[in-house]
Amino acid sequence: SKWCNRPKPKRKPIKIMIKRKILDYQESVMKHYETGVSRGVDTGFKTLDELLSFKLGYSTYYLGFAGAGKTEFHLEMLFNQSERYGWKHGLLEGEIGNMEDVIGELVSKFLRKPFYKSNPYAPTEAEVYKALNWLNEHFYLIDADETDHNIESFFDYWKSLEKELGIKLQSTSADPFNDFEEDLTKYGGREDKYLAWALKKYRQEAKVNNWHNNIVTHAKDLPPIILKDVTGQDVYCTAIPTLNSFAGGAVW
Repeated sequence: SKWCNRPKPKRKPIKIMIKRKILDYQESVMKHYETGVSRGVDTGFKTLDELLSFKLGYSTYYLGFAGAGKTEFHLEMLFNQSERYGWKHGLLEGEIGNMEDVIGELVSKFLRKPFYKSNPYAPTEAEVYKALNWLNEHFYLIDADETDHNIESFFDYWKSLEKELGIKLQSTSADPFNDFEEDLTKYGGREDKYLAWALKKYRQEAKVNNWHNNIVTHAKDLPPIILKDVTGQDVYCTAIPTLNSFAGGAVW
């Protein structure tokens, strides 16, 4: 009888691979032919709108040297998306400081005023409360110092937050990307193999969840550009990062 009552072993779910042919996509391809590539939402800057837009289901990478303004530019894009289109953002912002520092920076950007009360141009308390209420509806934060995250737990966090609060995010952001824990042992200790998986994961999560996923990351060290001044003396200028300048290699 003990064998009759023994629980049956759990079976792994069967994943069915649907086979598709070219003509299975005929209707959607013809629609794509008629409409062309659609734009995402604008940047909020006329000089950039001809070059850039932000589309749900896609990703944007912000590349630059330390102190170049990656975070500043990135946050401007997020604010414009919220103010113009009502977008909600999931943000991991590790470089500004602790949570009070991050929220203070967001308040400053919303009000376009310095945050601290000691500044003669600081906002009033009423203005700060107004900013906090607006930010509460558009920005959702991970405490970068409270819990370490890898890429999978990062995206799991936003999915569970959407479900728990009954909201829909339009974007996620990791600033900086290198704040994620990396387990390179799965990839033979090779960062390029890890990055290939990580960036594919970013693309997939954007598409599946209809998010726009943002990555802020650093450029590798590059030799300076040497120019001449009017007297013929050498002038050393910061190099301009290119698509091959991502820290971590050409997988980017």
